[in-house]
Amino acid sequence: MTFSPDGHTMAAASREGPIQLWNVTDPRRPTPSIRLLAGARGHVNAMAFSPDGEVLAVGGDDMIVRLWSVAEPSDPRLLVSVPRTSASYIQTVAFSPKGDTLVVGSDDGSAALLNVANPARPVLMGWLGQRNFTSSVLTAAFNHNGRILAVGRDNSTLEVWDLAEPKHPKRLARVRTGPGHSTHLVFHPIDGTLASANTDHTVSLWDLRRPGDPRISTTLTGPADDVFAVAFSRDGKSIAAGGHDRKVRIWSTDASQAAAAICTTAGRPLTEEEWHTYAHDLPYRQAC
Repeated sequence: MTFSPDGHTMAAASREGPIQLWNVTDPRRPTPSIRLLAGARGHVNAMAFSPDGEVLAVGGDDMIVRLWSVAEPSDPRLLVSVPRTSASYIQTVAFSPKGDTLVVGSDDGSAALLNVANPARPVLMGWLGQRNFTSSVLTAAFNHNGRILAVGRDNSTLEVWDLAEPKHPKRLARVRTGPGHSTHLVFHPIDGTLASANTDHTVSLWDLRRPGDPRISTTLTGPADDVFAVAFSRDGKSIAAGGHDRKVRIWSTDASQAAAAICTTAGRPLTEEEWHTYAHDLPYRQAC
């Protein structure tokens, strides 16, 4: 399931392959489109809308990327079917912020880069990694300017790539993600923070301000099972995640909101003695 950037259209795939578009302008009264889209011969594993919401990319078990024109959701039109981007099941598709590049990750360990400036005539620019089947590419995400691409694999590694020249991508880093692997990656809409939903029941926030040296800045806990979806709010001040425990959790990423919540919970400011116990050498001040 995925939503268009304007939030008015939802695409939902079934295990049998067809995709249903829904008009969710009024979320209380969703309206299905009359025509179903052919998703894949087999399971649909990945869908993504272009940034302008006019193209839907679909990938699945049949190893074919389909690009649909959904500028008129009531009358979707197949633009092109792109074979041979992978040698195994497609697991993820993602558009760059400008909509001119599409990454296609698969079980064969590679991630294909397509030039989709003309979505009816995509051009294969190359691959990230090798088709060695040693690890699957499960998720990929572009940062806000499209220059940095993060790739998550099922061998618990995170790769960071420089796509300043998409025909000549450069890998900047490869790091371990921890005991679990990333199932879904998404960048903060403004800064260099990357959120990763993980199979170790956590959400990791990675500091990618220095893309060549990614580091976990915060680990969000609470889920009781694997986490499979994560998303920032449009203003970047909150983050939501959900997974196998069937709960959606929302955290604030706004420091002032977090401080206000702590003060409300505590009910009073720290005494000087408590301050020096926890803040050590920092000069005492009223925190609330």
